[in-house]
Amino acid sequence: MRLRNDTFYQYLKIRTNQAYRLLREIGLPRSLFILTLFAAILYALLKTESIWIMPASVVTGLWLYHNERKDRQFLFLHTHMARIIFRKEYILAGTPFILTLLLKKEFLPAGILTSAALLLPGLKSIKLKSSVLPLPFLSKRALEYRHMFRKYSGLYIILAAVALSGSLHGNTRVGKVCLIIWGVIQSGGLMNTAQRQQLVFYLNFRTFLKCIILSSIQNVAVTGAPFLIFVIAFSPTGWNCLFSLSVLSATILYLWNVSMARFLYSTPVALGIHCLLFPLPLYVSACFISLVLPLFFAANVILSITVKNKYKRVWN
Repeated sequence: MRLRNDTFYQYLKIRTNQAYRLLREIGLPRSLFILTLFAAILYALLKTESIWIMPASVVTGLWLYHNERKDRQFLFLHTHMARIIFRKEYILAGTPFILTLLLKKEFLPAGILTSAALLLPGLKSIKLKSSVLPLPFLSKRALEYRHMFRKYSGLYIILAAVALSGSLHGNTRVGKVCLIIWGVIQSGGLMNTAQRQQLVFYLNFRTFLKCIILSSIQNVAVTGAPFLIFVIAFSPTGWNCLFSLSVLSATILYLWNVSMARFLYSTPVALGIHCLLFPLPLYVSACFISLVLPLFFAANVILSITVKNKYKRVWN
């Protein structure tokens, strides 16, 4: 028994050091953001009024963690107590939720959550095989965007389903929020810094800028069409039409801005800070205040001129 406790203690110590090292590598701002987001999710789960949302969410999270963990084979090869370590870890992770359910006298959900934590180590990994998703309607010139859409296609389907559900229940604001969230997600494919060599494939800066703007217009219009249909078809008011047009325009300007900023910063961290401080606030503001769109456009023009001046020797 003492050997088992010592082994689990060493395992927790290694896990803690790994987490600390990871937080140090990503930096203080990202670490605080991740910890704040985790605390908010934890608080929301503990405060939820529905009985089954908490255990269902925790069980799903534990299963995803168990299914994707990379150290399983290593632990099975080096110790015969791997499943015991997994059970203790999952029970420890689920303890706050189990205690909360017990204090609420919800013994059945608490028992199901405990049983799931004990049985999960006996499950085998499920590896999903995915084929390449054809994207005939997206711009073939925006390879980063196509890669982003393939990566987040599941999230896109979830947002579209949530928007449709909200519209069917007479709440089109849900669809508007989903459209704004998707606008932010679209920039995920552009959050890597670009290299100077990428510009030599274009005849001149005008061709490069034209390609970015036209690709953004096509991609934003195609992927935003379902949300627009859900919002306008169920509530065809002038305000909803104006709002939808503002969101699409702001998204195009947002992608244009990030596409230019990729060539000005040398690290993804600096690019991320730029997006958080400059285009993201403008994007959110422009979605609700159409007068911000000209300001956003002017800022993008200035940013484009800056990129042109920095790389003018590429086309000389």
